[in-house]
Amino acid sequence: MTSVSTSFPQLGPDSDSLIAQPFDALPTELIVRILLKLPFKTLLCRVSRLSKRFRAIVQEDPELGVVLFKRASKVFVERVKGEGERGERGRAVAKHARKVEEEAETFRLHPALNSVSYTLGANADSAGIWVGDPAHPVLVSLSDCCILNDFVSIPALTRMELTVPRGTLIHVFEHLSHPYDVVVENPRGVKLGDVFRELEKESNVVVPRHGATRAKLLDLEGSIFYQGIHDLKRTGLVLKGIVHVDGI
Repeated sequence: MTSVSTSFPQLGPDSDSLIAQPFDALPTELIVRILLKLPFKTLLCRVSRLSKRFRAIVQEDPELGVVLFKRASKVFVERVKGEGERGERGRAVAKHARKVEEEAETFRLHPALNSVSYTLGANADSAGIWVGDPAHPVLVSLSDCCILNDFVSIPALTRMELTVPRGTLIHVFEHLSHPYDVVVENPRGVKLGDVFRELEKESNVVVPRHGATRAKLLDLEGSIFYQGIHDLKRTGLVLKGIVHVDGI
């Protein structure tokens, strides 16, 4: 039986010279300008793995560091072209985001935050994003994607106040579930890993009256899947929003 690897390809000893050779003569500043025009997932999951030079540019360039949410920014930075979702859903998300931005202080949300695959109550380490061929995607953990310690927004914020709404997916259980709050704090700037660790913690709180966790009470017959954070509004260094969920 043929073994299929679900990890990113490892770089061989000659990979730097084979892949980066056409770019050897280009100055770093020009390469940065080119990379800034790439979609977020391409820049995140592919470019930094091409060669040592590309990896160093992505990790060390100050401008790329801010755009990739790896360096804290105290000011808003415009969106990178092509980083949003495509198709009808992408247009709907963009329209809603524009409406929210008009009503609140400006910020830019990490594009991976609304693309993460995660089951409420599961270990935070299981959170990941689907990458690769759409017909055969691979779920890669946030850690393996090197975005676990990315800031959730530009500018970097120190507190997120999230609400997981009352379950309405299976109405027979609706009276059992209750909305619950998830507060994420980091004085150095809230990061992606912080969000999912707090979601895991708060979702596993047992409700004594029912003898079940908060996440389980949202759907007693199945699992509840994280579907992103919406209705976001920024006030100073605080970001408030609603966690959207779905069940099976």
